Amino acid sequence: MLSPKRVFFYCLPIAAPDQVGYHHLMLAIAEGLKPLGVQLYSNINYWKASPDSDEYLIIHDPDVTPDDCDVVMIDEHWLITGPGELPPQLFKPHRNYITVYLDNSESTKCIRKQSWSQEFSQFDLILRTHCSTQFEYPQNFRPWTFSLPQRVLDEVSDIPSYDERNHHLLVNFRDTQWMHSVRKSVYHSLHPYIESKLAPVYKAVNDFNAPPTSEYHYFQWLQTGRRHYPDYYNNLKTSAFCSCFGGFFVPSHIKHPGTRWAEIQKRLFTELGWSSKSILQWDSWRFWESLAAGAVSLHVDFEKYGFSLPVMPKNWVHYIGLDLDHIQDDIDRMIDEPGILADISRQGREWALTHYTSKAVALRFLDVLENYQSQSVVQEVVPV
Repeated sequence: MLSPKRVFFYCLPIAAPDQVGYHHLMLAIAEGLKPLGVQLYSNINYWKASPDSDEYLIIHDPDVTPDDCDVVMIDEHWLITGPGELPPQLFKPHRNYITVYLDNSESTKCIRKQSWSQEFSQFDLILRTHCSTQFEYPQNFRPWTFSLPQRVLDEVSDIPSYDERNHHLLVNFRDTQWMHSVRKSVYHSLHPYIESKLAPVYKAVNDFNAPPTSEYHYFQWLQTGRRHYPDYYNNLKTSAFCSCFGGFFVPSHIKHPGTRWAEIQKRLFTELGWSSKSILQWDSWRFWESLAAGAVSLHVDFEKYGFSLPVMPKNWVHYIGLDLDHIQDDIDRMIDEPGILADISRQGREWALTHYTSKAVALRFLDVLENYQSQSVVQEVVPV
């Protein structure tokens, strides 16, 4: 199998808005595979482009089972929101399909029970967001990320020039009792310094229980499990900067993110306000969305903190990655070199649209499959 002809996705139906297993990582891959001629099947019909459409991106055909496909894909929502266990016979002997798990697990408890468990070692490939060179991963892991499905690209297709934007820092985090410790740190250190030296801080948070009123946007709000708000995308398009921080500090000696010890340290560092160079759960929805919208995306320095992506962005070219030990130096550079901001806005958007649209993600997925198959062939022919 050089390239899959059929891919089978295990998907969940839409229930209540707060119980939707939104298959974001699957969606990005599927949207890119379909124009390449790959047939997409599922246990249910999944993902309509509009509320009045009868067509689905991924279709259910009772005559097509996983055994009829080249790749079988599942994600963490099947376990967290859905049945809670893997489909029976998924790893049956002599299967002809490649098994792929899309892992966007956010809690260390989920990571420990799922991706790092003995059962999950049977997956041929696990595509994992939040990867970092600071940690060790099982052999079947590959770094992955949220990326940009067509729904988001449609919302940011028309953007103003950088000079026409509101010169403020957009902050859109939903503050909860269990705030990311990286966000907690920048709330106390970065945001006040930016407000006093560079630009006002504009906090605009969408209420989970206040859906959009238009039929189309309400439909997408429902399909995405309350993650689609047109005014949020408008804020991104009209803001000069966006705060995109996420993640939890843990001590640098932690090498396995899914351990109980990692969970204890994560909580301890959050409660005490400690920081380190090791960050769990760093990937941020709004990082990708703000890049595509042309807002200058502020995060930590990916290189310094060891973040791992299939294609890495360049600091001060595609985004501004802060060194949390020298925040003032980074803000001073933004003040001293104002001309660089419009360049970062443009270059960041171009980079994201080149490397992280559905088309780019699908082609990368096919490369991952090809590399896996090539390695498998080599292992078969090399004598033990």
